Amino acid sequence: MLTRLSAAIVGLLAFAGCIIVGLLADNPFETILLRALGGLAGGMVLGSAVGWLAQRVVEEQFRKMVSADIAEEMRQAAQAKTQAAAQTGGTAEPRADRTTGGAEPDQGATADTTGATVTASDEDETLASRAARELMPELRPAVGTSRETAVRG
Repeated sequence: MLTRLSAAIVGLLAFAGCIIVGLLADNPFETILLRALGGLAGGMVLGSAVGWLAQRVVEEQFRKMVSADIAEEMRQAAQAKTQAAAQTGGTAEPRADRTTGGAEPDQGATADTTGATVTASDEDETLASRAARELMPELRPAVGTSRETAVRG
């Protein structure tokens, strides 16, 4: 969306600029129109390139922010688990396996720097990951669909 928007803006600015300069130079109508259309096409190509780069920068920054938020929330969740375990007099151990009753770690569990076990389900429940799941479709709509179709679907 940012690509098309910037292409349209730069193209129309180039078109208007060519018309104004052509009128000030007292050029014939055909010359003004041909040069303005050339400026429109060139401006759209330039605007598309700039818009594509800007969209990539925005998406990359969004991914970095979400990753940092998830990492911070995971650290805080692990710290809270460690503090809760310390208050109850126990240690932060993995959850017991329901079928065998053993103390086997969950699938996908990892230990962070505090020693607490952080499971993959913890990451799914973070606010940042939920926001990322909700916002990513808006940043990158499906190719070939109109805005109304992407919003409804």
